[in-house]
Amino acid sequence: MSLLRVPFADPGRAAQAEIGEIGLALERVVHRGWFVLDEEVRAFEAEFAVTCHRPHVVAVATGTDAIEISLRALGVGAGDEVVTQANTGVPTIAAIARAGAIPVLCDADSTGAMRVESAADAISPATRALLPVHLYGHCADMPALCDLARDRSLHVIEDCAHALGATLHRRPAGSFGTIAAFSFYPTKQLAALGDAGAIATDDAALAARVRAMRTYGETDPGVNSRMDELQAAFLRGRLARVDAEAQRRQTLAHRYDEAFSDSPVRPLPRHPGRGHALHLYVIEVAKRDAFRRALQDAGVGTGVHYSPALNAATAWRRIVKTPVPLPMAEQLASRVVSLPLFSTMRDAEQAAVVAAVLGPKPRRARSRGGSPSRV
Repeated sequence: MSLLRVPFADPGRAAQAEIGEIGLALERVVHRGWFVLDEEVRAFEAEFAVTCHRPHVVAVATGTDAIEISLRALGVGAGDEVVTQANTGVPTIAAIARAGAIPVLCDADSTGAMRVESAADAISPATRALLPVHLYGHCADMPALCDLARDRSLHVIEDCAHALGATLHRRPAGSFGTIAAFSFYPTKQLAALGDAGAIATDDAALAARVRAMRTYGETDPGVNSRMDELQAAFLRGRLARVDAEAQRRQTLAHRYDEAFSDSPVRPLPRHPGRGHALHLYVIEVAKRDAFRRALQDAGVGTGVHYSPALNAATAWRRIVKTPVPLPMAEQLASRVVSLPLFSTMRDAEQAAVVAAVLGPKPRRARSRGGSPSRV
């Protein structure tokens, strides 16, 4: 019998199912004859504003650009420090560095979210902003972080790359801080056919600065970060299905929870009162390399989000500051594994993942009469 192979993610599967809609979007854009920052982008910005509960949305080329431009628009630059968590991905600190600022690393809690007490200890007189990451689709403690920021006169930039659909006390991720950055990379909950991102805020003047900065800037230097019309047209179609796809992720995650409930497998904990977007289903594994090899041999793809902790990342450790201990961030970086979880995942594929994770069931001993023994 052939092995059922389960990819870690399969963005092409959804796109193939939508090929007719993609063709219609392409036709609409081509007939209009303008391919950057036109009607489709404006319509997407308005529609996404409703989704993320922010009055102002600015579409940009990537999620990394969204963070960089947000920082620049807030006046964060050379010599300024931005506190973020050490267990995030490289794009978060790359965006800080591209804005000219210094990434300062703090610790995480057991869910992977920014640890508020550690962030407070990492603040210095040079700190201008906090940059919590709603990692894996689980919100950081935004009320506490926003209180901390107000007490220290800091901005809060929410990294929502994983968090579309996440909630905290029924408020969506991205609706708490000064400004929020979203990614629409092809594996995200709202996925483009390439790179795309967006910035959301309540502040009209800040939104105006962001709009200027995505097209080189007017009074201040900016960058070239414009969303394509075709990406916007495609994202508009997918935005209408994002709730249904989120429900599918919830169903799959619930099945994983049930399958692993009486096993040694340890999914990361989740804080009560926080609705998880389930961008990733993450477990902790003591012997990660061996575990991943065993799943690969069983035909199951996995991911690691993220390793090493950024204080140990070869290309970046010279530019980050690490003023506080990072025990949980370092532990997570050495142990986390992401299992396949995507909206087009088939039931049989998930069953294969569960079987591979749990391994073969031990055979029960039988008595001489052939019935199971009761030892």
